[in-house]
Amino acid sequence: MAANQNGPNRWASFFFGSPTRTMWTLAGFALVFTLAFPGISQYLIVLLLNRMIEVFGPLIAPIVQIAIVGWGIWILLGMPGRKKKKREH
Repeated sequence: MAANQNGPNRWASFFFGSPTRTMWTLAGFALVFTLAFPGISQYLIVLLLNRMIEVFGPLIAPIVQIAIVGWGIWILLGMPGRKKKKREH
């Protein structure tokens, strides 16, 4: 016998049945919330961004330095792993 297809489980499965559906459902809820309460949404976004800068700010400079050194070594080694273009004569 098949499970009951008419009930709250059906809608939960529809909105949260897969990771993709969950992501789009939460994005839709966020959009509706932002349209309904723009002041609160702006406050929360600024608060979140300030907190992220506070937490990740000290890590940015070393990460950029490591990336530049790695890029320089990659250039000096002749860009290994990069496919060379064939020249047609």
